[in-house]
Amino acid sequence: MQWRAIFLITGAMTAFLGALMLPCILIDLAGASPTWRAFALSAFLAGVLGAAMAVSTIGGSTSLDRRSAFFLTAFIWMWLPLIGALPFMLTGFSFTNAYFEAMSGLTTTGATVITGLDAQPRGLLLWRALMQGFGGIGIIVVAIAVLPILRVGGMQLMAIESSDTSDKILPRATEIAGQTTALYLVLVGICALAYAFAGMNGFEAITHALTTMSTGGFSTKDASMGGFAAGGADLAAIPFMLIAALPFSLLVLAARGDLRTITRDDQVRSFLVITALAILAVVLYRSGADLFEADWRNTAFSVVSVVTGTGYATADYALWGPFVDLIMMILMILGACAGSAACGLKVFRLRVMIAAMTAYAKTMFAPNRVMVVRYAGRNVALADVDAVLLYATLYVVAFAVGSAVLAFCGLDLTSAASAAASAMGCVGPGLGPLIGPASTYQAIPDAAKWVASLLMLIGRLEIFPVLLVLSPFFWRR
Repeated sequence: MQWRAIFLITGAMTAFLGALMLPCILIDLAGASPTWRAFALSAFLAGVLGAAMAVSTIGGSTSLDRRSAFFLTAFIWMWLPLIGALPFMLTGFSFTNAYFEAMSGLTTTGATVITGLDAQPRGLLLWRALMQGFGGIGIIVVAIAVLPILRVGGMQLMAIESSDTSDKILPRATEIAGQTTALYLVLVGICALAYAFAGMNGFEAITHALTTMSTGGFSTKDASMGGFAAGGADLAAIPFMLIAALPFSLLVLAARGDLRTITRDDQVRSFLVITALAILAVVLYRSGADLFEADWRNTAFSVVSVVTGTGYATADYALWGPFVDLIMMILMILGACAGSAACGLKVFRLRVMIAAMTAYAKTMFAPNRVMVVRYAGRNVALADVDAVLLYATLYVVAFAVGSAVLAFCGLDLTSAASAAASAMGCVGPGLGPLIGPASTYQAIPDAAKWVASLLMLIGRLEIFPVLLVLSPFFWRR
């Protein structure tokens, strides 16, 4: 294990997370809120700890091999929530609630244990948004630059360069991080302007822009985006949620002038079609044939919010009936595009599985026919198909086990299943009165919060890094 590289990156990320607390200190000082002390102490601890970890690597090699990259990917997403939880713990949260909130923020899930958001100090609200903004950039870099090289769940099909190898993990991640961060911040700025035009004040616009482009969904109001619907902020959010759910590698190319790269992409087209069909299905179920009287606005917003994993709410869609519950569960599990900030199975895997089933069906009528699976106009190696199918199988198993454990913790069946789907899909709200879009996770048992936190981690990191690090053979030489 290449510990120097692991300590260097972990230390740098720890110190950076501490630096992100500085705006929270300033805004609380400006508002005469005593919580600035919690952020000041947290920032100091994070800075000292991060610097110590980074300094300890001086003089050694900082290259990162495949095994170390797997460990780092899993470890850093378990470690950083501990740092992110410090301000919450120092302001009176229990360790369980603080870690849950921080994990939900950094994985861009958006599930919360906080009630009375409208009355919370601005520093705390900004911290939640900054964690999601930071987590959004981080996971996009991991999804584009690291997971394809590690060949996680068929993600090698999303590799930018076919020559990517494990010895290029750090250089490639650094290059991608620069490009992604620049575009990400531009989109956050444009989104904030759109929200400002829709009636939000500057603070609300910036915090919601951060949680929109990261598909995080944390809000500054208990009513979520519904608290800003009068000004049309919900309508402004829809295109930005969709953009955030697209592959950022394609968005970078589009920003350079190649707009057709998005419209030609099979995954993007499939994602938009699935979203449109889901909206139409929910509208038809709720209104019958009277499409002109349908609640298109809340329906479109809710479907887009769930399928992108953002998790904002303008209405309690958990009250719309069992068919809508089923649609929302499917969307939570499916998710959006690979290479975005969204979670879930991902649309490209669905397309590969459909292509594999089609190819297999053809061989049943022609046994001597060679099975060829094609995706996005190219042949897919059977090993890559196997990786996709294995990932899908593990995802379903993790969802089933997670649902069962949550039910064992005392949640009803709807809450348990939707909490598992929502946590693994990094959506946030579940279904039902306990954890639905009109509720929070405050009332669920502490044990269930830890299970949900683990499911967030598993879903965020595409299962394999966590599974491997927890496996005994990973630690054998």
